[in-house]
Amino acid sequence: MKVRRPSMFAQISRGLRLIYSERSFLAQQGYTESIKQKRPCKPDGTPLPWMNYQVVHFLEQRLRKDHNLFEYGSGYSTQFYARHAGTVTSVEHNRDWYNILNKNKPENVELLFRDIGDINGYCQAIAGGDRRFDIIVVDGRERLQCMEVAVDFLSEQGVVLLDDSSRKRYQDGRSAMKRRGFRELDFIGIKPGGLSTHQTTLFYKENNCLGL
Repeated sequence: MKVRRPSMFAQISRGLRLIYSERSFLAQQGYTESIKQKRPCKPDGTPLPWMNYQVVHFLEQRLRKDHNLFEYGSGYSTQFYARHAGTVTSVEHNRDWYNILNKNKPENVELLFRDIGDINGYCQAIAGGDRRFDIIVVDGRERLQCMEVAVDFLSEQGVVLLDDSSRKRYQDGRSAMKRRGFRELDFIGIKPGGLSTHQTTLFYKENNCLGL
């Protein structure tokens, strides 16, 4: 018995329904709205991190208002973390982008500017005081160096999040975290408005703040 395959038109039609139908997963997550607004957001325009939907959903469920978070690489994600965490400290290397973000930053956000070329600047921005952080997000420049510095400023229950962790140039950093005794949890999926899959990895130990 010959099996009839869907026509090219039928396949395209299904693909369009997946993206644009109000009942589809992508539309409900804000994928369509992200394309329209050219930024990661929910259907109502609320900002999201430019990370895959799986890890965004996980963070929405696990972040708490007693968490102190540090972020390498500021943006729409900074507003997302501010809604879910207690305090957010975020460092940005681009002066123009920093100025835009600084105009409307939430009250619980401390936004820092550090020049990427300053050896004591961007990566070392987390070392500006004696604070320890429950979550450290590495999603900006010089990610390997930032990860190396970050672990010394984790709280006892702290975790590190590395976005785009499947990239070849970040594998040495992943290996270094394993040698330090961290376990890994990978999240893989598409990002708002994107087409290909991306990976984000959480590094954690026992009794961590996210309940892993």
